[in-house]
Amino acid sequence: MTVSNADPTLVRVLFCRKDRGPMGMSCVGGGVERLLPLVRMGLAARGLTEQVNIGWAACFGYCQHGPNMRIVGGDFLHGVTHETLEDALDRIEQACRTREADHQSEEAVSKD
Repeated sequence: MTVSNADPTLVRVLFCRKDRGPMGMSCVGGGVERLLPLVRMGLAARGLTEQVNIGWAACFGYCQHGPNMRIVGGDFLHGVTHETLEDALDRIEQACRTREADHQSEEAVSKD
């Protein structure tokens, strides 16, 4: 997985890793750590591994709706699970297409 977001064509995806322990609902309690390998496999299957930078966020403040995922500059998804993973991957893929198109437009403008 790419570890730098210096490339403007990369899509940054953040997952909440708040763990409230026995205090209540949280993204960790909702299984976000088990979800990450599935996200990576899904990205690889779609050929998106090199276009996406996955990272962690301390807390988005929506613990009761977790696991939470944020596509930086785009969608904020709540309740991401293996059942809703395809939708999350579709949204990441769309963000990759949009980012690539935006980058190509910027390159075309800079050549003028």
